[in-house]
Amino acid sequence: MSAQPLGYLPWFGVFERKATDRVHGLDETLSALSDLIREGKIRAIGSSTFPAELIVSAQWAAEKGGHRRFVTEQPRYSIFNRRPETHVFPALQEFGMGALTYAPLASGWLSGRTDPTSGQRAKMETHVFDRDSPANQAKARAAQQLRELADSAGLPMTHLALGFARSHPAVNAVLIGPRTHEQLDDLLASADITLDGNVLDRIDEIVEPGSDINPADNYDSAIPAIADKRLRRRP
Repeated sequence: MSAQPLGYLPWFGVFERKATDRVHGLDETLSALSDLIREGKIRAIGSSTFPAELIVSAQWAAEKGGHRRFVTEQPRYSIFNRRPETHVFPALQEFGMGALTYAPLASGWLSGRTDPTSGQRAKMETHVFDRDSPANQAKARAAQQLRELADSAGLPMTHLALGFARSHPAVNAVLIGPRTHEQLDDLLASADITLDGNVLDRIDEIVEPGSDINPADNYDSAIPAIADKRLRRRP
């Protein structure tokens, strides 16, 4: 099945687990969500912002406990946020899970605006658009290169961004978040865009595969095993 932009999943239960919320076990969570499926309240369940190790643990917990398993994962994925390519996407493919990615425009950095820091989202996520941040300065340089690439390919920047997200074989759908009808029309018009190898190769040159230009863009960027020094040092 080819990936298509998708805006809303009313039939799907998504469980999001933050790095700071690891108290409740996966067995308990999957048991509760399985009950909701049996009661007909939801049809399927998935995770959001799970690292690869939790994806594997969730599959193991479902098999061991006789629960319904997560059938999809919802990671942040864009040209600027390519970390899922390293471990998350391979884990999803290993277990036959789908990927419903979000933030393909990288919070507006890939919207095509000359100055992304002037957008509405910049007022809500100031750290993502802080001009004094070296990582955000790198995003600005990369955005300019991508605008030039989109122009040379005869594409709007938004279509380049969504075409990239849909090009990965692990991705089944790209979640979009338009605020206006004009934005919705533009994003939906990208559904039939397929980027050729030369364009994808140039994107790889601008942003290294598997990398995040600014790791702080990820809500779950902190890795518990190294964030707490007590977990990486003998007492």
